Amino acid sequence: MTKRRQTGRRWLMATVAVGAGVGVHGVAFAQAVTPSDTGQIEEIVVTARKREENLQDTPIAITAVSAAAIKAKGITNITEIASSTPSLTLQGSAPLSGNPSAAVVFVRGIGQIDFTINTDPGVGIYLDGVYVARSAGAVLDLVDVERVEVLRGPQGTLFGRNTIGGALSIVSKAPAAEFGGDVTATIGSDDRRQLQASVDVPLSDQLLTKFSGFYHRRDGYVTRLQTGEKLGGDDALAGRFQAEWKPNDRFTALFSVDGTRKREASAPNVALKLDGTAFPLGFLENSVVIGGGCAAAPNASRNCFGAAWETKDPYTSNGTAPSRSDLDIWGTSLTLNWDLGAVGLKSITAYREVQASFARDTDHTPYNFLYSDISEDQDQFSQELQVTGRAFDDRLKWLGGVYYFKESAFENYQSSGDVNGVQGLNHTRNSNYAVFGEGTYDLTDKLHLTAGLRYTSETKKFRTDQQVIAGVRSPIGTLIVVDDTWQSQTSEETSPRITVSYDLASALMAYATYSKGFKSGGFNARYSSPVAKPISFSPEFATLYEAGLKYETPQRNLRLNLAAFHTDYTDVQVDFSYPGVLGTLVGNAGAAKIDGAELEFTYIPLRRLHIDGSVSYLDARYTEVDATVPSISAGNSLPFVPKWSASLSASYAIDLGDKGTLTPRIDYSYRSHVFFTSSNNAIASQKSYPLLNAAIAYETVDGVWRATLGGRNLTDERFLTSSGYSDSAGVWEGVYARPREWYLSLDRKF
Repeated sequence: MTKRRQTGRRWLMATVAVGAGVGVHGVAFAQAVTPSDTGQIEEIVVTARKREENLQDTPIAITAVSAAAIKAKGITNITEIASSTPSLTLQGSAPLSGNPSAAVVFVRGIGQIDFTINTDPGVGIYLDGVYVARSAGAVLDLVDVERVEVLRGPQGTLFGRNTIGGALSIVSKAPAAEFGGDVTATIGSDDRRQLQASVDVPLSDQLLTKFSGFYHRRDGYVTRLQTGEKLGGDDALAGRFQAEWKPNDRFTALFSVDGTRKREASAPNVALKLDGTAFPLGFLENSVVIGGGCAAAPNASRNCFGAAWETKDPYTSNGTAPSRSDLDIWGTSLTLNWDLGAVGLKSITAYREVQASFARDTDHTPYNFLYSDISEDQDQFSQELQVTGRAFDDRLKWLGGVYYFKESAFENYQSSGDVNGVQGLNHTRNSNYAVFGEGTYDLTDKLHLTAGLRYTSETKKFRTDQQVIAGVRSPIGTLIVVDDTWQSQTSEETSPRITVSYDLASALMAYATYSKGFKSGGFNARYSSPVAKPISFSPEFATLYEAGLKYETPQRNLRLNLAAFHTDYTDVQVDFSYPGVLGTLVGNAGAAKIDGAELEFTYIPLRRLHIDGSVSYLDARYTEVDATVPSISAGNSLPFVPKWSASLSASYAIDLGDKGTLTPRIDYSYRSHVFFTSSNNAIASQKSYPLLNAAIAYETVDGVWRATLGGRNLTDERFLTSSGYSDSAGVWEGVYARPREWYLSLDRKF
């Protein structure tokens, strides 16, 4: 670790200690969870088009989520918003990674599975306007969230990099002008201990500060039978400091620094299938035999690697290799806003670092057959400038800007064992330049036209040194498979968006959108047989055609949003098994089509009864498959895409007079069958399942105290959240969700 990083981390942890506990670890629907005394739905302001607008006036398929509903729904992790957000899959452990903080995000069937440093996400994650580039560390323990906006479909016009599937935009709460704060303590299943806190400390009328902190400790829920260790636990400390300076009404400067430290076991992967006959290159008899005699029937004896070591239990494993997931993140940003009258200027300058180290048992047996150990080190700098204005008597609202992004990353990847291991030293340097603009013109008082364009130039540089390392039982010696100089790939694309919206009535809008997005290509980082140079893959593209309706009753007790769409998805980047490679490679599979529809509603039939829900349908299939990509066929479903998903929530606030309010609530969600691989492997899939959560909350009449008793997965469903396999190694594995759990939270405002 460099002296610069040591100093930065010491300073950051000191800030965390001062902050003492974090604001928010997740998000929920922004619609008012507890009905207000007026019986009206909360007005939601979003910045999906980088200006403040009412959600119902924004002609985009968007779900707005806020911190206000977290306490009601008992959400503790950002991944949990997916159960109530249409067409969104958000999991915290990429298949085959062993890293519980490696995000897998899909929106409308477009996303990314691979977690290595040289593959980009298909859904852009933005923290206060700053792009989070890598999968590792993207499952953030967030500090004091104001709201999260989930934008569906390509967002290339206004958002930074590779938002081909959609964008997840997280907005933190700004410092308040009065001293105050909030502290929440939670206990629960698996010896859960959680503390969240935030405090606003105004130093003057012009200088406001905020400290936030978060601590979460919870035991794992998957037991290693051979050692008694637990996998899947939580051990996280995070914090944020913000300072806002506003010397006058025309200028604001907001400085922010955040950090996260995790020291956890690896993701709770368990073996779904172990096949002792699958190991390649004739190594089986020479390497995996414990006492001899495995060649004839390796799956029948525990003297061999194979099916005899399967536990057939989603919460147990026979693995013994080291289990580790360490994560250190810190980042800082400076956002400047100038109001110059005719135009407004905005600057976002940011720097972020991620260091991740994760190790896991790959074979799920007591033998040292396969074991992986990966460390990643990434830093990024970004600069965005925006200019906004109005013209033609405010009939035109426009925005223009430039964007610059630069990152460097290093990865040490080792997969080792008694047979042979693969070691890779991967280096990545990426740069991205973009110019963008978008404007909305009111053709009439009811008819509006939005047009936008973004030009992007991205260069990726990659260098790798790969070798096969001889194990103690290996029949071959060490073998250099790649010893390469820097490779480079440049992509230049123009991404348009055109939207026409029409106000059919005072609270009824119809819109139609055409937009395009792309994700740049790159280079693969895993090899176990010689290649001349790294195998590259090309950019992928998506073209969206969408129509929608947004409606709200004049009484504001019913909100209904509907969208239907078709996406042409070409040069699709997929993860696939490749001969001679123990893991997977990324390649361009061909083309796919995605057809779907989404419905969201909020309804307050009675003054204190609140109901909200959603339904989404997705038909996402490959239509053409390149012959060079094995194991995938035309007609296969895209991975991580359920055809149907739905949610329904209801709460009722019981007025206790001067004693306060008692609010019971119930949250139900459903997901249909899903494949976790492009090959649609039946083992690496999950059948349809429901999920039921419930809670009851008591709040004092002054709103100062709040206590919540809740339960999650009350029907104790056993379902996979992610899964993957390596048929050449004979290992199929997956991560199951936690079983039924309870929690008790106590919140105090001051």
